[in-house]
Amino acid sequence: MGAEAPQWLFSSFVQSMEELGATATPAQLDAEARELLSRWNEPGRTLHNVRHLIDVLAHLDELSGSTHDPDVLRIAAWYHGLILNRAVQAALWGSSPQAVSAECAELTHEHLTGLGISDDVAMRVADLIRMVAIHTAPRDDVDAQVLVDADLASIAAAPQEYKKFRQSLREEYEQVDDLAYLRARRIVVRRLLARDSVFHSPGAADWESRARENLEAELAKLDEAILEKDPSDISSASDNTSGIEVVDGPTTGQFDDAQVTSSGAIIIRRKHLKRNNCSQMQDEADDDDVETTSTIPALAPEAADGYAARPGSDGDDDSDNEDASSLETAIETLDVPSRPSSQS
Repeated sequence: MGAEAPQWLFSSFVQSMEELGATATPAQLDAEARELLSRWNEPGRTLHNVRHLIDVLAHLDELSGSTHDPDVLRIAAWYHGLILNRAVQAALWGSSPQAVSAECAELTHEHLTGLGISDDVAMRVADLIRMVAIHTAPRDDVDAQVLVDADLASIAAAPQEYKKFRQSLREEYEQVDDLAYLRARRIVVRRLLARDSVFHSPGAADWESRARENLEAELAKLDEAILEKDPSDISSASDNTSGIEVVDGPTTGQFDDAQVTSSGAIIIRRKHLKRNNCSQMQDEADDDDVETTSTIPALAPEAADGYAARPGSDGDDDSDNEDASSLETAIETLDVPSRPSSQS
C-alpha cells in the first residue's frame, strides 16, 4: 500500500477532516486514512483501488469551482470505497446491490461520528455515497452532481485508457459468468447513452462527446460478444435478460426542495451543515433552518430531463468489456482509471 499511496494523500485526508470539524487528533485521522487505503488496496481490486481514489480526488479539484462544500465531497470520495460494491455479484447471488451501498453509507456514518464529525455532516457524506452508487444526482444538488461526475470521468478517457479500464473492471468481476457479465454491462451502457447528457455538472461538459463515443463503441462490442455466446439474443432496447434489476437514479423530489421560476431558472436551497469544533460554523448552525438560496440558468429544451446539455469531442475505442458507469447500480461508482482526454 505504501508504495502506491503518496504521502500527500494522508495529509490531505487529515486536512479535509479537520475542515469538517473532526475532533479526533491528527494521529487518529492519519491512522483512519491508512485504514481506508488498506481497504482500497484489498486483493481483487484491480480497478477500484488507490489509483481510482486519486483520480476521483483530482477530478473533484478540477470541478470544484462550482461546489459549496469541497471537503465534504473529498471525504465522500474516500469513504465510497470502504466496501467494494460488486453489484453484479450481489444481484446474481440473491442480495440487493442497494443494500451493499447502504451498508457502506452506514459504516461511513459510524466512522465519521466516531472521529468527531457532526451527525449533520456524516449524514450528508452518507447520502452522497448512495448517490455515487447509482451515478445519478438531482439537478438541485450541484455538489452531488460534481461528485458523481468525478467518479464517472473515466468513461471520457482516451481510447487506450478506456480499454485498460474495461479490462480491469472485467478482472474485478472474474467470478461472474461471461454472458451474465456482458448482459449486465450492456444494461449499464444503454442506460448511460439514454440520458440526455451523461454528465450532470456544467464543468464536465467537455467530457460528453468522448464519453458517448466510448460508450457507443463499447455497446457495439458488447452486442457482438453476446450474439457470439447466445445467437438467440435479440438485443432488445429494454434488455434485462441477465436477471439483474436496473435501478434508476433518484428524482429531484427525493432530495432537497427545488423550485423552478417562470423563466425556468432553478432555485437551489442549501442548508448549512453543522460542523463540530468550528465556532463560526456552529454559530450559523444554531439557526436550525438557515438556508442560502441561489439560482442556476434555465435548462435548454434538449435537456428536458433536468440535466444541462454537453458539447462534443472526438474519440475512438477498441477492445471488449466495460467502462465506469454504474454497473447496474453501484460498481462503476467506485472507479476511474485516468483523467478524461482533452477535447479539441
